[in-house]
Amino acid sequence: MAKRRQHSGGLISPEEALYFAAHEYPHGGLPALATRLSMSADVLRKKVDLDYQTHVPQFREAMHILRITKDERLIDAITSSVGAIWNFEDDCSAFPGEMDLLTTSTALMQKAIAVISELEKALDDGEIDSDERKRIDQAFFDLARQMKTVDAIAARFEVTTEGK
Repeated sequence: MAKRRQHSGGLISPEEALYFAAHEYPHGGLPALATRLSMSADVLRKKVDLDYQTHVPQFREAMHILRITKDERLIDAITSSVGAIWNFEDDCSAFPGEMDLLTTSTALMQKAIAVISELEKALDDGEIDSDERKRIDQAFFDLARQMKTVDAIAARFEVTTEGK
């Protein structure tokens, strides 16, 4: 049996994200997920193994894994690969108050600090390696998601100026 991969943080490919979503399924790992998919653990293991060429997950299987796990790494990997930013609908209150806007704005500042921190750590030795680049990309992606959330909440406060 091949040694399990380790996730070093950061944005990863959709294929890698599918691997981690299956292996790190919080309700029993890959064997439990395989049961939920009505598939043997061995077949699922082969389908999500990046080095296994004879078993490839079908699109509907990957989507089913996403629906079951709701693994954000998988959503991030898919959307970032096409230049999109996503949010869960419940990330933004339907009827936000001023505190919601302040709280999400504070989180925005924390995400901006996280970008700078990742850059600072990566440049400590004067170079940015591929793992550091993935973590920087993830920090920028998280910042963009948070910006979108702040914008969505702020938009809920907007009043129309029709008739003026």
